[in-house]
Amino acid sequence: MTQKKAIYINAPNIRHGGGLMLLETILESINSLNFSAKGNLNHTLESNPNIDKIHRKSFEFSESGFSNYIFPYLRNNDLLNDPEQIVLFFGNLPPVIKVKGISFLYIHSKLILEPTFKHKLTLATRLKLIFEKFFIFIFYKNVDYIVVQTPSMQQLSSQILKKRPTIEIPFFDFNYQNKQSNYKIEYDFFYPSYGYTYKNHKNLIKGLVLLAQKGIFPNLVIALDSKIDTELIQYINNKINLHKLNVHLILDENSEQMNDYYLSCKALVWPSLTESFGIPLVEASRHRKDILASDLDYIHDILEIKKEYCFDPNNPLSIAECLNNYLSQYENKETNHKIKIKIFSGKEFIKKLFLVVSRRTI
Repeated sequence: MTQKKAIYINAPNIRHGGGLMLLETILESINSLNFSAKGNLNHTLESNPNIDKIHRKSFEFSESGFSNYIFPYLRNNDLLNDPEQIVLFFGNLPPVIKVKGISFLYIHSKLILEPTFKHKLTLATRLKLIFEKFFIFIFYKNVDYIVVQTPSMQQLSSQILKKRPTIEIPFFDFNYQNKQSNYKIEYDFFYPSYGYTYKNHKNLIKGLVLLAQKGIFPNLVIALDSKIDTELIQYINNKINLHKLNVHLILDENSEQMNDYYLSCKALVWPSLTESFGIPLVEASRHRKDILASDLDYIHDILEIKKEYCFDPNNPLSIAECLNNYLSQYENKETNHKIKIKIFSGKEFIKKLFLVVSRRTI
């Protein structure tokens, strides 16, 4: 009888955002492929409804402590001493000791590969990045392969982490049934993102203030997290009250509700300063929504996008002009939502990992 294919996933620091969406995609794909999975996940996912009972029994759940991330395999020596075991370190950090199996390091943060002072970040974020960069550079040779999602990420990784091959495998499962014909357009723009500094919400709001000073009030929906983004929420509310901005804050919405907002808007606006992938770009494209975005390499990695749909994310005036030009030409514009790279399904991602292993062992 053929042994069931197995994968070990180490991801105790993944608990929200795009990383969690991709992790859920992987777990669902492993299950549907009838492979087995074990590993170490963040304790907040133990009650996650998107992680089924099978996986909850197979995984250990731990706090997002640094030692817990580096040493989880000490509790799984029997599994990780198997030279044929596939191990996926899903969360940017490599192990301090090389496991005997064939290991992949998935890097989903471009900030880790970019220069530390390229973007305006909080002191705590910058110190954390410096430490992570140092840690990765010291220990990345303890994995066999590095996995990223876009050409610019692959280029950066290959330049910095030269001793290990970097594989580009963009993946995301979009399972939402398009009900666009049943929705009425209620909003001009939608920006769903956590309020990290590099997501650049403040320059977007400053752009809207410039438009408000001219008597122009685009209708924008911003989705944030009430627990994580408290300071940004206060900042935006202050600007709304001061300048009478037509901005709607929605908090703590689930994926189904977020899809409803995609369908109810004219376009996604995406002013982020850096991304390793940018899942909302894919979601907006799948919903056949226009995209207005930063004129940066990660956008051009993913989208076929004309200059008139791009803006300088560091310049609020550029953002304001782009949004206003789009609205003034909305009725006669060309559609703008095409993804130009192949994005694999979760199943295809898992199969590609096993294909890499099979070619290695031939």
